[in-house]
Amino acid sequence: MAKIHLLGTGTPTPTPARFGSSYVIEVSGEYLMFDCGPAATHKLVQAGLWPTQIDYLFFSHHHFDHDVDYPCFLLCCWDQSIGKENQLQVYGPTLTETITERILDEDIGAFAHDWKARINSPGSQQVYVNRGGTSPLLLEDLVLLGQQQEMYVEFQHAPPEDESFQANGSIILTEQFSEFIKILEVFEESRGNVRWQGCGAA
Repeated sequence: MAKIHLLGTGTPTPTPARFGSSYVIEVSGEYLMFDCGPAATHKLVQAGLWPTQIDYLFFSHHHFDHDVDYPCFLLCCWDQSIGKENQLQVYGPTLTETITERILDEDIGAFAHDWKARINSPGSQQVYVNRGGTSPLLLEDLVLLGQQQEMYVEFQHAPPEDESFQANGSIILTEQFSEFIKILEVFEESRGNVRWQGCGAA
């Protein structure tokens, strides 16, 4: 049985209830995250999951409402890691590699100043050891970029008032989820029963 967490079921238009897109599917003991829209990392934790639990991240496309929280997610995965988790595998269209490089790269990465300071800080090093780590995890070891050509789907945004999306995170069935279910078949021969779970204001 697969379990789906609805972290974000919105559009580029922010509303009090919804904003952006992000979903996590638990299947066969693995955690698959689809898109990483606004505040996805925080919503992930609200759903009872932890960034380092995510095994795969799939991007449908690179509009901001689907990827703006990617830097936060990556940096939290790195900051909270003890070096013993599964390596995060990221799949997406062509821009995925460029965007990842612009976040993590030692020379041009937008957050290089942050992770360099943490690696060299005795306080941060001690926190890492206290958490169970043995040696600092380099950002280059954090992400394994894969090819997603056969999984890339361009989704149309539903208008904010579209009732096919439920602001309270209840069951929703859309063409977008039909594509997600197809991707699940890569990881599980039989889909079985799917349990849908929302996360607060999605």
